[in-house]
Amino acid sequence: MNIQFFSRRAAKGVRRRAEAGKRAPRRRFRLQTASHDGAAPPGGPSIGRAGSRGALAHGGSGGNAPGAGSPGRRRVVHVLAAAGLAMLGGLGGLGAAPAGAETPPVWRLEARPQAAAPVSGVDAAQDGRRQMRIAGVATLYTPSGYRAGERYPLVLLLHGAGGDGRGMVARFRSYADDRGLVLLAPDSKGRSWDLITGARRTPQGFRPGDPGEDVARIDRALAETFATHAIDPERIGVLGISDGASYALTLGAHNTELFSAAMALSPGMVSELPAATGRIYVAHGRRDRVLDYSVTESAIVPMLREAGFAVTFAPFQGGHEWSKALIDAALDWWLAP
Repeated sequence: MNIQFFSRRAAKGVRRRAEAGKRAPRRRFRLQTASHDGAAPPGGPSIGRAGSRGALAHGGSGGNAPGAGSPGRRRVVHVLAAAGLAMLGGLGGLGAAPAGAETPPVWRLEARPQAAAPVSGVDAAQDGRRQMRIAGVATLYTPSGYRAGERYPLVLLLHGAGGDGRGMVARFRSYADDRGLVLLAPDSKGRSWDLITGARRTPQGFRPGDPGEDVARIDRALAETFATHAIDPERIGVLGISDGASYALTLGAHNTELFSAAMALSPGMVSELPAATGRIYVAHGRRDRVLDYSVTESAIVPMLREAGFAVTFAPFQGGHEWSKALIDAALDWWLAP
């Protein structure tokens, strides 16, 4: 079964049909693009036959900023992939891909916490540093009161387009101090994550990017963190904002044995997902003009739930933003017993 790409209007129909237990028909829609002021560019591309590679609604997003994205006129792509859960494989237990299907991309992370708590010379508690570069590709932060050898929860933080790990740590360090969290915030290789920068049109439709260097960079940063810091293997989460939220959904789905939960604040897409189970928290502002709220509400969340995921969806009255209240809610949900 293929993912279908829908207009915003069709999203409502998809949701109604899903609620009624009916299968959405295969249809074609034009890819709607618009700048922040709503003006559609001339000669916008159109989508041909629906693809089979995930859900997409993306046009660039807001770095580490708290407001409605970084400056400039970004094109907002109102595209909705809202059927084809057999292909997605989901964070819930879906069957194997049909015969002749493409080999799924490898999003797997190999790094794992050590069985024995490490004691290392680079440990923040020993050398007095609470923030440091890890593996040359990430920023690591240990909370106030950190004690070497004691296991701590770790959250992998994924920035939005144009952002970086240092900016994410600056935003989240107070939450880490309040809750006793270790933060690991990698930098994407490009301006955004490869899931987004590699998105492209194909004869089969518009498809998200495949895993590239970003997965390997994150894996190296996790491996070094696990080698030098005592991390609680039962409390490792991944949290992303904007483009990073899309990446958190995909990485979290493919690595449920590593991450206890994935938290996505204002996502715009999700790639195909393996057969697994897990917890997901999704928050999105109803007035978001960067990444369309209706895609999250009518496609991403229903698909994850139908796949078998335990999804907590927290819509709010706001735009493309991640306030203290939103971050508190996500972290408290993750850490709750």
